[in-house]
Amino acid sequence: IQPNVNDEFQAEIPQPFQKVHNKYIYLDHAKSVNWFGAVESCHRINGHLINLQSIEDLERLQTLLNKSYDYWTDLNNLVDLKVFYSLTTGSKGNLLNEPSHDGGNKDNLCGLLRYDNNTKKFKLLKQNCSSTKGRPICETTRPTTIQVLVW
Repeated sequence: IQPNVNDEFQAEIPQPFQKVHNKYIYLDHAKSVNWFGAVESCHRINGHLINLQSIEDLERLQTLLNKSYDYWTDLNNLVDLKVFYSLTTGSKGNLLNEPSHDGGNKDNLCGLLRYDNNTKKFKLLKQNCSSTKGRPICETTRPTTIQVLVW
């Protein structure tokens, strides 16, 4: 790197998102909607429902969430009732594909975060996508950093 050349990417966080670790998220506390409404709400602000890839992702969110509300994630079984996929990536959802005790589930289910008074933490649950209400947690991948190597 040449002297006086800035190698830091400085981008503004897109509104109304806030940076939480390596994600840009927006918690919509104003309205409670079904999963499809949550997807639409996020799309309107150039985002998508949050893609939780690990327990660590969930733990980073805990302090921002209101215990009185339920929150939608992008996980769903709309394609195959036995497997949960991320709407964002199309990949299998790590957090909801544990051995199931649903026993012959015939409903489309989606990933909902709900506060558990016993554990004092939010848990990811499988809930009916159409009839259950929750608030969207939107995520955006912008701003994006790219690296260019010049020889």
